[in-house]
Amino acid sequence: MTPQPHDLRLVPNDENLPYFVIGGRYSDTTFTSLTTAEATEGPFDSYDEAVEVWRAASMQHVDEAFVRYLVVQAASAQDAQTHAEESQDRPATRIA
Repeated sequence: MTPQPHDLRLVPNDENLPYFVIGGRYSDTTFTSLTTAEATEGPFDSYDEAVEVWRAASMQHVDEAFVRYLVVQAASAQDAQTHAEESQDRPATRIA
């Protein structure tokens, strides 16, 4: 089965690529339009490490229906580098 964009856990495509936690506040519960800059946390070497950060971020916003975070795996080494740079460049939007 092919993972869909709305899946919370995407099937890993390469165990050597890192994981990231992404998300933020959306305009509504369709989760298609962020109202704040996307927060990116990572890279994490394992899915389990990323899930710990995802769980903490999600629990901080448990009562906020428009806030959502996802664990995603980088699609390529270039994608991993881009996400890692974004994570460092925007400390104000960090998750944890």
